[in-house]
Amino acid sequence: MKILRLTCCLFVLLLFLVAFTFSPSAQASGPQSGGGGGGGNCMLSGVTVCSLTIVSGRIILAGTTVLITATATCTTPAGFSFEFANGNVGITQVSHQQIVQANSSFILTTCDGTAQTLQVAVSPSAGSPPFHGGRANATGSLAPVCFLDSSGIQQCTSLVTTQGIHITG
Repeated sequence: MKILRLTCCLFVLLLFLVAFTFSPSAQASGPQSGGGGGGGNCMLSGVTVCSLTIVSGRIILAGTTVLITATATCTTPAGFSFEFANGNVGITQVSHQQIVQANSSFILTTCDGTAQTLQVAVSPSAGSPPFHGGRANATGSLAPVCFLDSSGIQQCTSLVTTQGIHITG
């Protein structure tokens, strides 16, 4: 049983390291196009309506929580009205030969084209090893970002971006 568990952990670690080493600086999925420099964009009716860029990670609160700084922008396209936008930031890091993952949600309350700086606190679950200073993957998403068109029909879009970060602290 120990060999099976060790083999599984090593396989997950290998997948993480391959993804971290060979992934582009940004990946976008869903109905949008990717951006460079650790960010992504989402499109609606051929217009970029939102973007998310992960900037950095810093350990706080006795080494158990990482504060992720990100920048989000949401712009309501002509003929639409903003309804809502939900987001999430997650971290994956190898710690003490284990994969540590955690995430936290946020809500965008405005969609007027202004860049919003977000600071999202991310903590591993109880019993999980803590995050530590060093390399990690941060994944950010805006999903869904929803608008009402002029007929009152809801139209939504989303984005996911992954960025290698260096946790300091």
